[in-house]
Parts: sequence; C-alpha cells; structure tokens
Amino acid sequence: MKRKKITIAALCILAGNIYAQSTPDIKTDLPQIIPPSPTVAALMKFEEIPVNNYTGTPDIGIPLFSVPTHSKDINLEVSLKYHQANVKADNIAGEAGLGWSMMSGGTVSRTVRGLPDEIFVHGNNGVIKAKIGLYHDNLTYDNNYYNSDLSILSQLAYSDPYKANKYYWETIEQGKFDTEYDLWQFNFMGNSGRFYLKKNQAGILEAVPLSDYRVKIINHYSTINNNPYTPTGFTIYDEKGYQYIFNVSETTSTTQAVDNRSLFNPSSSMSSNTEFISSFHLVEVKDPNDKSLIQYDFYDNDFMEVNRSSNFIDNEYPDGNYSKYSKYNCFNEIQPAQQIVNSLSRTKVKKIKNITVPDYSKVSFEYATARSDSDIILYDKVVRIKNISFKDFNDRAIKKVNFNYGYSNIIKNRLMLKEVVEDFGVNTQPLKYTFSYNENNQNLNGTIALDYWGNFNLITNNCNAQTVSTIRTPNPQTSTLDLLNKVKYPTGGSSVFIFESNTYSYIGDEPVTDFKENTLNEVHLDSDYKSFDNSAFQLLPIHTKDRRAVFRTDIMLPEDPNTWNRSIGLFKIINGQYSLVNSFFCVEPNNDCCKEVILEKMYSML
Repeated sequence: MKRKKITIAALCILAGNIYAQSTPDIKTDLPQIIPPSPTVAALMKFEEIPVNNYTGTPDIGIPLFSVPTHSKDINLEVSLKYHQANVKADNIAGEAGLGWSMMSGGTVSRTVRGLPDEIFVHGNNGVIKAKIGLYHDNLTYDNNYYNSDLSILSQLAYSDPYKANKYYWETIEQGKFDTEYDLWQFNFMGNSGRFYLKKNQAGILEAVPLSDYRVKIINHYSTINNNPYTPTGFTIYDEKGYQYIFNVSETTSTTQAVDNRSLFNPSSSMSSNTEFISSFHLVEVKDPNDKSLIQYDFYDNDFMEVNRSSNFIDNEYPDGNYSKYSKYNCFNEIQPAQQIVNSLSRTKVKKIKNITVPDYSKVSFEYATARSDSDIILYDKVVRIKNISFKDFNDRAIKKVNFNYGYSNIIKNRLMLKEVVEDFGVNTQPLKYTFSYNENNQNLNGTIALDYWGNFNLITNNCNAQTVSTIRTPNPQTSTLDLLNKVKYPTGGSSVFIFESNTYSYIGDEPVTDFKENTLNEVHLDSDYKSFDNSAFQLLPIHTKDRRAVFRTDIMLPEDPNTWNRSIGLFKIINGQYSLVNSFFCVEPNNDCCKEVILEKMYSML
C-alpha cells in the first residue's frame, strides 16, 4: 500500500513537469464572448433593444437624405439614429460618435460564443492547440460530439468510457471543442432579427430563427483552407421578394493575456486565436425581377476598430494553507487563487465609400482618422465620418453634410457628435443641428465608477465603507452622464431628453406599481425645514418633489408636563377651503416623536 502511494506521487510530479513545459492553456470559468466591431455592435443594439415605449427607448433621429428607386416599395434613406444603450460606461464610440449610428445600408453581424462554429485546427503536439467547431461532427478523428443526440454520448460513456472521458476533458479543460452556437443578427432598411446556423439532417447549414422576423435567410459558405463551412455571405428575401445581398466581410482576430496568481507557481501566458469573419455588409438591393435598385461600394483602406475587456476572477479556498492542495494538482486542474484575463479584439472594418441609386442619385462618404479616444489604441486606423456628399445621377451637387465632434472625458476620452451641418452651396444658409450631453459639472464627493447596469456611478472615497454592493450601486447623479439631453434644430426649436434610473420587478409578467421598496427610485433634490408653535399653521411648498413630509415635535413649551401629547393635522387646500388629509398624535415623555407622511401626487400643497 505504501509503495502505491509513492508511485502516484511520483507520477503527479512527472505529469506536472511535462505540463509546465508545453504551451499553457488559457482556462477561465467565464464564457468567451467575442463581439463585432464597435460600429456594428452599436447598430445591432437597435435589434437587441427596439425603439418603442415598452423598452423605454425614444426614437431620436436626424434625417439626412431620401431618394426613390426604380421600385415604389424601396427608397434609399440616409439618417442618424441615437440609442441610449450604446452610452454605457465602457462603450467605445463608433464612426458617428458615442450613441449614434449611421443608417444607410445594412449589416449581418456575428457574436462568437466560445469558438467560431466553423473553426477547424488540427493542432500540433501542444505547440498549436487543436480547435474544433460545432459543425465538424463527421470526422474520422476529433469528432465534436456536442451537437449529437445525448443518447449517443450516453452510449459512448458505457461502450467506450475512455473516448467519452477524453472528449469531456478536452472540451472543459483544454477548450478544444466548441459547445455553443454563435449569434447572428441583422439590421437593414427597417428589418432586424437574430438567428443561428445549424446543420440539418442533410448536412447543410441553415438559419434557425431566434426572433419573430418576416424574412427568408439564405446563407452562403464554401471550403477555404480545407474548412468546408467558412461563411462567405448571405442573401435575404423580404416578404415581397426583394433581395438584399451581403458579401463584403469584416474579419476579427483576438488576443488574450492571462495572469494566473496560482496557489503554487504564478504564471502568465498569451494566446492569439484564428482570424474569423465577424460581419457582412449590404452590397446590393434587387427587385423580384433581379433588377438592381441600390449598389454599395466600400473603401479598400486598412481601417481598424478594437474592443478591449478585462475580467478578474477570485477563487476562494477553505484556508490559507495552500501547500496541502499541491498533491492533487497533477495537471494544473486546481484553479489559481486569482486570474486576470485581458482580451483584445481587432476588426478589419469596411466603410461605405459610395452608394449608387441607378438613374437617381449618388452618395459619397468621407472619413477622417487621428481620433483622440483613450481606448481605440490604433489612432491612425480608427475613423470617424467627416462628411457625406449627395448628388443627382448627373453628378450635380444637392448638398453636403458635415459632422463636427468633441470629446467627453468622464473617465476617458470618447468621441461625441456635437454638430451636423447641412450645406446646400453658395448663397444659401447652412442648416445646423446641435447636440448637448450630460456633463460632469457637479462637485461630486467620491469616485466615478461602474454600476450593475453598466452605467456610471459614484462610490465613496471611504475605503472602510466599500462593499461589493456599494461599489456597484446605481447613483442617479451619475448614471446619465454622457447621455444626450438636448437636440437643437435648424428651425430654432429643440427637444429635451430626460433619462431616468432603471426600475425593475422580480415578477416578470406584472407591471411595477409600487416603487417605494426600491430606494434608488427616490431622488432627494432639496429639504425645507418649517418651524411653528403650538396651534399654528404652516404652508408646505409644492417643490417637495420627493412627496414626503417628516414631522418632529422638537418644541418644548414651559407649560409642558413630563408626559405630554401633540396632535398634528395635514390638510390640503381646495378652492380656498381646508380638507383634512391625515392626522396623528404623539404621546412621548422624551420629546422624540417623529412621524413621516408620504404625500400623494393628487395633493396640491400650496
């Protein structure tokens, strides 16, 4: 028995040494989610959170141009749209500034969940890690069984437990096999939705809806670099038979740097994943007779956009004596005490150069680089829209729209759209739209950070008072920072937008009617103290917006006995007449009676 124990210990040491010499795996309990470029992600927010009263998302837009086509059903509409969900604390501004999206064509985007579904990398003895996507379930070796019927895996566990356990180990510990479908979304010309691509019984990839859309999606793929499922584009048909062709692609590559603060031997590692296609842009619209209605051309420039994220993972162990765990750590399966994962995604983006409406109009886009955002890294490759020129089909100028920007610096610099100026040429007055945003011009006592919703919040500088909940608690003073608050129109009029804190209910199918339990719904604006003697009246002003009155019997009269009582009445004035709302009594020997009354909104306190 003793000999057996010694042998196991020796094997563990040997295995640990072998593992340490190979290329380290990046393992984390967090799912790996790789979004598309910031500009495309901002556009897809209109699919995720539609503009309507139910979501509380207002329709904020600036129409720039509209022109008909050879079809009465299709027009080219060019406009700017604003979505407040794109103004979270860690959002990166897209090509039109933070919160704004240019609506002129359309995009089908992909968010990778785990590994790209089509990925196929054999691996090379630990030097190159094997990566097998969901679609590769018919290989001679390295089958991805995840998409198979569960009974097959169950049978495999009995008939060939070694193969089953090997599959589970390589999936969970080594990240070799993909286990979740990627999310595809589309947004073009008033159509939006989401789906995933799955192999049918004939082995053909087809779109499976994840939302209630009314279009038909045909996906295209081919064999590239020995991978038979590489996506090459989409053709989408609407209910009237119009074709929307998407085949200009953006590609994304990711890099992860991991710092493992291990229980035993701290380590750092870096990995670069294979480049994959993250979106396809609309290139042409055709009518049911295959006649071209709208055509899009794109720049060949090497434009880039980036996404960065950091995750911190703390693993707690029963006691601080970590050495006793070492004998169980044969293959580094014990998670580190702390893990820091920094991820960087670089997307080679495609920007519209020209839009052509045959026989009607031409639209040209010009971009500028040298942005000063704090989080874009590649300053000479990340662009902003500089201007858009609109001409008729004979190249006669109609107008030119210029975009002027500034920067917000709540925590870091982010591009903000300040003006849109429409120039119609000589001897005409330009038309100007001006935008204002909530700025940090308050004397805030604390540090601006991030709340549970992803908005800015304010945490105390008293470290002893900080907990996980207080650090992430929403704060109405800061949650709306950087949000649009005013649009001034060329006519001289304006629209003012007031965004409120989120309200929520744990009962999903019932409306929230009582907001008192969530103290975050109360915003204390001001307090007004009123004193009055025995048998006196005091009028309460209407500006007590929190609708709360607190009564304290702080006045002691010489004739008061040791045991005394006070009666308090609250009245509302209707047509000059007093009408009793509430009354209560205090019977206290120590003069510390306090009564709080919530004023109903119907009461007009004058």
